[in-house]
Amino acid sequence: MSKEEDLLNLPKEIKVLEENAYKDVKLSEDMQKVIDEALATLEIDIASEKDLVTNKPTFSNVGARAAELTKRIGSDEKFTAMFQKQRELRDHSKANELELNYKLRMFSALKRLVDKRVE
Repeated sequence: MSKEEDLLNLPKEIKVLEENAYKDVKLSEDMQKVIDEALATLEIDIASEKDLVTNKPTFSNVGARAAELTKRIGSDEKFTAMFQKQRELRDHSKANELELNYKLRMFSALKRLVDKRVE
């Protein structure tokens, strides 16, 4: 491809990158909802656990519940996989955003150059 063809395709590339950025945001939001639901379920499970002997809550202290939540999140492969996927989505999103910003700046510079030549 020649440079002229690259420049003519720039608006199409920008549009594709903008669509990808929107998809990345949507995927990230969906993943965050899944994580939030799993955390809420785990918090409910921890709060509802009872000691079999005394029939009292096992984790009645807020600090003890938080510590147990942290412990279970760290040892559960499901959470590890979800957090890893979320990190990957965030990294991919940042890479696409950088590419989009680069293309937008290039397009803006070319537009100014063309506007100056037209005058």
